[in-house]
Amino acid sequence: MKKILALVLAVIMVLALVACASGSKTTTSTAASASTAASASTAASASTAASASTAASASTAASTSASGETVKAVFCSAMNNESQAFAYKMFQKHMAEYNMQIDVLDDQGDAAKQAENVAQAVAKGYQWIIVNPTDAAGIVTALKAAKEANPNVLISTYSADVPDDSEQYRDFFVGINDTDAGQAAAQAFIDKFPDGCSLVEVGGQAGHNAQILRHDGFMAVMKDHPEFKILDSQNTEHWATDEAQSIMEDFVTKYGDQIQAVFCHWDNGATGCISALQAAGLNDVMIVGVDGCKAGFDQVNAGTQYATIMNNFETNSTTSMELAQKVLAGQKVDSDNYIKMDVVTKDNISSFTTPEW
Repeated sequence: MKKILALVLAVIMVLALVACASGSKTTTSTAASASTAASASTAASASTAASASTAASASTAASTSASGETVKAVFCSAMNNESQAFAYKMFQKHMAEYNMQIDVLDDQGDAAKQAENVAQAVAKGYQWIIVNPTDAAGIVTALKAAKEANPNVLISTYSADVPDDSEQYRDFFVGINDTDAGQAAAQAFIDKFPDGCSLVEVGGQAGHNAQILRHDGFMAVMKDHPEFKILDSQNTEHWATDEAQSIMEDFVTKYGDQIQAVFCHWDNGATGCISALQAAGLNDVMIVGVDGCKAGFDQVNAGTQYATIMNNFETNSTTSMELAQKVLAGQKVDSDNYIKMDVVTKDNISSFTTPEW
């Protein structure tokens, strides 16, 4: 009986071991299968996500490169400044070629109004804001705020720039190198008066970057030529012909026929200087202006202005649009883009086309 009982117990134990072994194997196999399935599912999900991401990127790139949507842009500048009014006309002339609509927000030479206009441009959702800074340093706060409000907005400066330490708040600059313009004017006087002379400077709008750089470039050359005596230098409040004339009248009162030459920062200002000098009977004074506008060309042709340092605003406008198009397409462009200037005198004026403005 004991033997039978022992045999039965042995059989039960063997069956139990088999059952345990079988259960362990099944559990392991199931876990492995689950793990394999999970891995496959994860891989499939990752592959699907990657494909979706690639497809989305490709779709976005295709949409960006072939959207064909008109770029919405605005020119923030002073339309009472003849050069900037002409510059805007050139934007309008060529904007369809670049698939752009360029509006204007006129500040009339008021720095506070220009800052308000930049804020308004951001609020209206313009993609590209073009600024001719009325006050080089004063506009920086507005540009910084614009970039903070919309990091994707494209901001460029036109004809005049912000200070060097604030260039991060705009994407690029297009215009002449106003330092070079001042240096070219100085060189014209040196060539004309190798033994030196006495002269005055009638500056542009005080605080405007063009005024600052034209003055600095001029003085950088003149400081090495002590044979030249700079009798006086004064800036206007605006780029206004009548203000330049008023300053010149004061200079005539103070210095009379000591004045042998005049550096005026812009041609229309030179018109006022010529009027003041002619009224005083000073008809042999050498005058150099900057811009190369119609008045400058007329005055050079007439012999009342010796030279104009020419700035081509049509080229400035088309270059700005070319660069903006590249940036909006994701390309990188140079921060500073200078347009070549020409010194136009009576000897070479026939080589140039008389500008409209």
